[in-house]
Amino acid sequence: RALLPLPALSAGTALIGMVSVIRYAKGTQILAEAARIMRDHGRSVHCVIVGEGPWRSGLESTIEQLGVKDLFSLVGHREDVPEIMRALDVMAIPSFHEAVPQSGLQALATGLPVVASDVGGIPSIIQNGITGRLVPARDAAALARAIEETLDQREKTRAMSVMGLDLIRREHSLDKMLDRIEIIYRQHLS
Repeated sequence: RALLPLPALSAGTALIGMVSVIRYAKGTQILAEAARIMRDHGRSVHCVIVGEGPWRSGLESTIEQLGVKDLFSLVGHREDVPEIMRALDVMAIPSFHEAVPQSGLQALATGLPVVASDVGGIPSIIQNGITGRLVPARDAAALARAIEETLDQREKTRAMSVMGLDLIRREHSLDKMLDRIEIIYRQHLS
């Protein structure tokens, strides 16, 4: 588990993370809205944003405007991603569009539960109710509900995490990727 530069948090505070380049289309502002909703529901959550990017000042402004600055830590670029993921309770991927997110693969590989937008290539790894939870893009209320379910339904969430790790081992291992590359080479070099 990584040591994160967080403020003093009350016992039982759930850590919700995002690991990405901070761009508008990554949906960090939707996570900010969801954090406000969860706080209004009486939830003790803290959001950890790992990464840098061109929309950082926009995110900081949004967090300020929504009145959730106390619920966020923007920790910048980090190299210890697996250790960070082990320190989190939920990975959020609220993107507006996305290919297959590396942070989703990494979260599944570390057993971290994932809640993500149902867009682009995300459903190829985050299969709703099987390896994680999917929500409509740009829907902060749905994101908040799915995060709360992830935290509340521990056995179901644990089973999804096991299935996610199994998916990584079957479909995204180094051996599997090398086999796929070999097939491509053989097709194009013959």
